[in-house]
This record gives sequence, structure tokens and C-alpha cells, in this order.
Amino acid sequence: FANGGGVNGLLVRKRQLLVSLLSQHKDVEILGENAGHHILIRIKGLSESEIVGLAREEKIKVYPVSSYFIGGVSAKYESSVLLGYGALSEKQIDEGVKRLVKAWNV
Repeated sequence: FANGGGVNGLLVRKRQLLVSLLSQHKDVEILGENAGHHILIRIKGLSESEIVGLAREEKIKVYPVSSYFIGGVSAKYESSVLLGYGALSEKQIDEGVKRLVKAWNV
């Protein structure tokens, strides 16, 4: 599927779309975009619980990184969350980002 077709090509396009949309907002820091069907982000000025709670109010699930650490989160990943995109359509990604950046006020 090196020509960008098939399932792998679709996932690459979805990741590129998500990264492109989020990169337009200066307070969104993309920490990792090669995390399977997820990207790792931080929102400047918001705690992990605020990021998760504001997303939840929009009925969007984001995954707190702290739940993946034993004995506390390293400073590098404080206030970070994972956003999944693998099961979403490109339209859903676009709409979801619009709702999240509004909720996060970025």
C-alpha cells in the first residue's frame, strides 16, 4: 500500500488531517503523532483533568496519559492526552477538532 491506498493510506490521511487541524492552534502542542491510531497532545494552560473534562462536556473521549504510568507521570508528559482517530471518518475528525478547540478555548 505504498501508493497511499488501502487501509494504511486511509490511516495516514486521517493522521495528517488531525495533525494539520490541531497545528493551526498555537496552544495545542503535538508531542507525538506516531502512536498507532492516536496522537499525543498537550494544551498549554490546561491540566490533564481540565482537558479531559472539557472534552467530555462535548461528548468526546480523550485518554489521559497519567493512567498509563506507574508511580506518576514524568514531567515530559504532564498534562498530556491521547486522541484516537482510527475509527473516525475524516468528517468526524474535522467536526471533533472544531468542537474540541472551542471547548479548550485555543
